[in-house]
Amino acid sequence: MELDVENNGNDNSLKVIQTAFSKTDKTILFPYIESTYLKKDDTKLHTKIKTQIITDNKPSLNICNYKTINFTGDDIETCCLDTFERLKSYTNSDGGTLYLADDNTLQRVIQNDGAITHGMKLQIITGTNVASYVADVGKYLCLNSIVDIREDQRFPLGTAPYDGRVNSVLCLPAITSFGRLIAVFEFVRLHELDYTKNDVAFAQGMINWFTDAIAKKYNRIKYNEDVSNEFHDLLLRIFRLYSSYEMDYDSLVSEIMMRTRDYIRAREIQYYIPVNKEKRELYLYEEGIIGKKAAIQKETTCTIRR
Repeated sequence: MELDVENNGNDNSLKVIQTAFSKTDKTILFPYIESTYLKKDDTKLHTKIKTQIITDNKPSLNICNYKTINFTGDDIETCCLDTFERLKSYTNSDGGTLYLADDNTLQRVIQNDGAITHGMKLQIITGTNVASYVADVGKYLCLNSIVDIREDQRFPLGTAPYDGRVNSVLCLPAITSFGRLIAVFEFVRLHELDYTKNDVAFAQGMINWFTDAIAKKYNRIKYNEDVSNEFHDLLLRIFRLYSSYEMDYDSLVSEIMMRTRDYIRAREIQYYIPVNKEKRELYLYEEGIIGKKAAIQKETTCTIRR
């Protein structure tokens, strides 16, 4: 018997909780809500909801702390491998394969005695293997009690290194909130034990937590890049006005300091402009905000004392 369960990830039994957690001696992997439907009588179904905080004390990367993740290939691969190994353990899988996505291709990650190599790139298309099919449709796939997985025309090449010997397959895509496919996680069981709905919910929850962390880090980096580019453009415009004699020196300094204040998100800024070098006098300018709306500029004459 073959059980084919497909879903787009919008299962009500799985909700990623965005919240802060107290310090613990264990690494918090992710939180999720597990719903169990209990049949109390012939007419009503009652729901028992259990919130679980999944923790682990293994000395590996804390995927919950997205501040440590840089949006680069090496860091993403490290996070994917860490997530893959945890899921392989927690789902009691006999084996599995991690694929990294790039454009419209998948590339298998091969681990051998601590060394990491990569297999050939595969096109993301239905009609090849399970991972390519899952990447193509963007949904997880769970198959149980398999006779020969290669008989299914959606993936005649089956699962990566296991040919037709698998009893169960659980394959999930890692897709960020902005629609980027990062990786595909493929797990197999060779013994006669099916993957359950709880296995699927656990895997989905962990992958959702992982992709959410990457998306947040990416958005933060992108925002900082946009602000930095805007700041540089403003400086260029200011210097162009000054070089074409459309702005005097005092205005140049004031504009630069005000833009710098906004760039570093300061409340107010102070700077000095020399007035009389012989008398060792200078102006102290204070520009900032009082209250919520009233912008001020204050000028004070100061004397430098030895």
